Amino acid sequence: PSLLERVLTAPEIVVLHPAPLSEPATATLLETALRRPVDPRFGASCFRATLGNPLLLHALASTLARDRIDPTAANTDRITEIGPRAVSHLVSVRLAHVHPEVRATARAVAILGPGAGLRAVAELAGIDQMTADEAVRELARMGLLDVGRASSSRDARVSYTHTLVEAAVYGEMSVPERAVAHRRAASVLARLGAPPEHVAAHLLKTPPDGDRDTVAVLRRAAKVAMSTRSALSVG
Repeated sequence: PSLLERVLTAPEIVVLHPAPLSEPATATLLETALRRPVDPRFGASCFRATLGNPLLLHALASTLARDRIDPTAANTDRITEIGPRAVSHLVSVRLAHVHPEVRATARAVAILGPGAGLRAVAELAGIDQMTADEAVRELARMGLLDVGRASSSRDARVSYTHTLVEAAVYGEMSVPERAVAHRRAASVLARLGAPPEHVAAHLLKTPPDGDRDTVAVLRRAAKVAMSTRSALSVG
């Protein structure tokens, strides 16, 4: 193991997980990075876009500085356009030199969505679960993923730290690549015993092909949705 891995796994080490920055702290970070006063409305827009995530804020600040965009009230609406581009650049740089297994894991989590189970991630990425676990840990150390545990199966649950990060990884795949990945995700989830509505959510993101198994899954998911709606109406 590397020196960093030995440090992180040492029993005497306590890993701290700082909370997101507040809105005032966000403005302070931006003022420091941009070296100029930040309009409160501009700072608030940056805070909403990043939820105070320091990693994303630094990426946003770098893009603002590179594009020479002044942090004024007049430029507040531009954050919705600049934010995704800044994060996409950050993600591309961070994933540019990682091992293929790590990149495959990042894509698998983006396809499966928030709370993806590690077993499903491993199967979709085409790697064993131990390799997937190592890849997830590396992505977490890079500030891209959060890792938790499910209370029942004890299968690790993985999500991106921010929807913008997930969207950036998802957006790096072409439309045909995403369609193939969603079909494979549906097969993986069905094999692992996921509810039909979870499987159907992926099938709906693939081109219609009239496959009997696909139709059967979609019908079962529709029945579950109708039963749930009826139960809510009665309640």
